[in-house]
Amino acid sequence: HIYNAGCPAIDYIQQIRIFERSQLKTLPGLQKINVKNEYVLFLQHPVTTEKNSYEQMIESLEALQNFGKDVILIYPNPDPGSKKMLKAIRDFSKKYNGRCVIKNKFKNLPFESFINLLANSFCLVGNSSCGIREAYTLKKYVVDIGTRQNSRERSENVFNVSYSREAILGVLKDIEQTPSFPKINQIYGDGNSSKKMVSILESIDLEDIVNKRLAYDI
Repeated sequence: HIYNAGCPAIDYIQQIRIFERSQLKTLPGLQKINVKNEYVLFLQHPVTTEKNSYEQMIESLEALQNFGKDVILIYPNPDPGSKKMLKAIRDFSKKYNGRCVIKNKFKNLPFESFINLLANSFCLVGNSSCGIREAYTLKKYVVDIGTRQNSRERSENVFNVSYSREAILGVLKDIEQTPSFPKINQIYGDGNSSKKMVSILESIDLEDIVNKRLAYDI
């Protein structure tokens, strides 16, 4: 009784109004955003089983600095290792000061505002699950860094790289040279997951399943 219906978040995303880049300031939480130029959306969380989160963050940031496009940064989640990542962001910003590619940093954003940031970005860089699941529905490439999303199925728009500024920069340059977004395998659904779930629930005999479970428990 296991059915692959897809990710309901994609259903929701397809109902969200996508604004032009010049209109992002009208969205909740984005009133002070700086999006005059094309930007990379960067979101990297700590991996709790790895102890070098400071160095991992620095490698990513240095790659973005060398790439040269503006960066909109979303702070990492509060998992173990996040304090070291925050220190890396502070040290990096201080090092480059006025030349720093990071133009805005956000701790929290409403989901609709985040999706609009992603939709208007050059690409997504980091290790967030939204790069694995939702990014393809917005036709965005993803540079998936490190091991956090290991063993998760991904579409052809996702490129996994090591914690290396050279590797990250190399993929960013490859994406920049790609003329158009490819036709990809929508493994997490095409926006009809909720309807599929309802259809499945309507078609199966839940009472029969419950009775079998109760007999097994006894």
